[in-house]
Amino acid sequence: MAAINKRIFLLFPVLLFAFVSSEGVCGTIRTTVTSHVTVLSTGQTNIQYVIKNTGDDTAHHVSVATFLALEAQKSDSLGSNPPGGVIRYDCVLTPPDLKPGNYTLVTRISFDEHGGTAHRAYHFSPLPWRLDQVKDARPALSVEMSEPSFNTKSFWQPGGKVKLVLKNGSSSAIQPVVTFYLPDGFMIQEPERSYQLAAGERKEEMIPLTMDASVKETRSFQVVAWYELNGAHHSQLIEGKIKVEEKPIYFKVFLILGGAILVGFVIRMLRRKKSGAKA
Repeated sequence: MAAINKRIFLLFPVLLFAFVSSEGVCGTIRTTVTSHVTVLSTGQTNIQYVIKNTGDDTAHHVSVATFLALEAQKSDSLGSNPPGGVIRYDCVLTPPDLKPGNYTLVTRISFDEHGGTAHRAYHFSPLPWRLDQVKDARPALSVEMSEPSFNTKSFWQPGGKVKLVLKNGSSSAIQPVVTFYLPDGFMIQEPERSYQLAAGERKEEMIPLTMDASVKETRSFQVVAWYELNGAHHSQLIEGKIKVEEKPIYFKVFLILGGAILVGFVIRMLRRKKSGAKA
């Protein structure tokens, strides 16, 4: 047992989160996930998932995807999870070179409702690895992110944009990777983006999002930004809101324009009347 303890590092033994779907035809799906994470001395990361359905409807085609920096592992369909059911799934990530530092472990649970509507939920866990070997833990990358806004009353497909600002505060070049994790109903081209930042460089980008008609309320979203510097891994989790509003701004514009045209017409008629009276 002593030899095993030297070889295995146990990190965050229990991670717990829950997801409640929108009510479907038959009821509500409520998924609770517990995970045990173990990291071997080789850097191999083992995750054991226990997925419970405490709702009153069946979750179909359940699958689990796990992400750690550039490493990813996605399960096949684990089948259906009926009310009161439990699904167990083990995941193994084998990064070729797990550098010391602070990682963000990302888990995505996907499933379908009875009618085929797809759902996804994310969970984010900090995963420190051999921090005693990190010479400088101060972050070199600063990230600023605006919160996009959608107006469901627009005449065409509503769209929003995220303003992403990256600043390298170090004296060395870095190559940050920025990944967007969006809730149901939202999409983005290239959710994973890589950047090149010279020492002291600042980059700004406007990134468009799209939204489908099923979304009716404001939702949360997450972004994970990570990079490697001086042999160490650095990551940070940024959370924001996607604002969904109902503002009939175009109708108001038409009213204003119509009123302006009417006022202009009245003024023109009064001027003509005055000109006719003088003649």
